[in-house]
Amino acid sequence: SVEQAYQSHYEDVFNREDAIQFFSSLLAPHLPGDKTVSILDIGCGSGLGLCAIDGLGYKDIQGIDINALQVESSRQRGLQVHHVSETSAWLTSTEKRFDFVIATDVLEHMDAQERQHVMKGINDGSVYIEY
Repeated sequence: SVEQAYQSHYEDVFNREDAIQFFSSLLAPHLPGDKTVSILDIGCGSGLGLCAIDGLGYKDIQGIDINALQVESSRQRGLQVHHVSETSAWLTSTEKRFDFVIATDVLEHMDAQERQHVMKGINDGSVYIEY
């Protein structure tokens, strides 16, 4: 399936220890100083960004992804990750509100209407987004 092919490619490219270090150096300058903030990673993939954030001392972290295999990979790392069929629907239905939202290499893959709904969902419950 396409989902399996994507998962295999993603694992070959990103599932390396140096990738977590890469995400740490990429994200650290943009993260809030308060390590108690709640953080959501939209399109978290196999969870390497969340692992980096966890390694930087943030503990109230969650991720979402539309790829079930990526979600399973994240969960195997011990991360709290939700499988979603539509990002905007999840954002508007979750009771959890996030202080900080990360959407790395995600928004450009959404059609214009979904991207608009996602941005509205983020704005309604969060204070910042990092592209």
